[in-house]
Amino acid sequence: ADEAQTHLSQVYTPVPMLRGQIEDVAELNRAELQIEIPHDLAVATQFIAYPPGEVVTLKIFRRHRTDVDLETRVIWIGRVLSARWGDDGNVLICEPISTSLKRTGLRRRYGRQCGRVLYMPDCGVNPASFRVQGTVAAINGNQFDIAAAAGQPNGHFNGGYLWWQMADGRKDSRMIISHVGDQITLAAVMPAVSVGDAIELYPGCPHTIAVCESRFSNHENNGGFMFTPGVNPFGGKTLY
Repeated sequence: ADEAQTHLSQVYTPVPMLRGQIEDVAELNRAELQIEIPHDLAVATQFIAYPPGEVVTLKIFRRHRTDVDLETRVIWIGRVLSARWGDDGNVLICEPISTSLKRTGLRRRYGRQCGRVLYMPDCGVNPASFRVQGTVAAINGNQFDIAAAAGQPNGHFNGGYLWWQMADGRKDSRMIISHVGDQITLAAVMPAVSVGDAIELYPGCPHTIAVCESRFSNHENNGGFMFTPGVNPFGGKTLY
């Protein structure tokens, strides 16, 4: 449309864009949809260096503007996988939500370490109770100097994540792969973060019963089978 449209109290601003055809194909992994948008569109800027920490979903509506009741229907739902930059604009590579039907579902595995995801309902740990707030003192690529991190022992934030709130109110996050002193190393560069910005740090978990108890006091919810015998009784070795 060449004019702003309002749907469910949300105003959609007109911008030049072009999308591919929505196809119904037998192979779900071939049902890719491409959308060409300007470089300066907000969603395009999130993919400048690396994709954002959270999944970017896409929903396409179709509206009959001449109808009295402005009938609006959803014709496509999916997610943005990646972006490709060109001279004339940005191309978003998207896949339909139906592709998730072909993926293997999540399964708990039997093992000594806990198979639960930290901070999720089955884990039961409240992230707000272990949050460490601080400010960025220096940035070198994906390495951040944060004085507040030095208050915890080395490795405390390994496997955890860093949150940062952008100027427009959106939040982004990156996984922490290393923590030594006041230095935090992220899994990928975090764009648009500057020295002096406020951030939040959340500790990680190696999924052992020892750390579950010492760091989170959450051993009762640990999903590991730490008392599994070390010798397989069906391995052919004499046990008596």
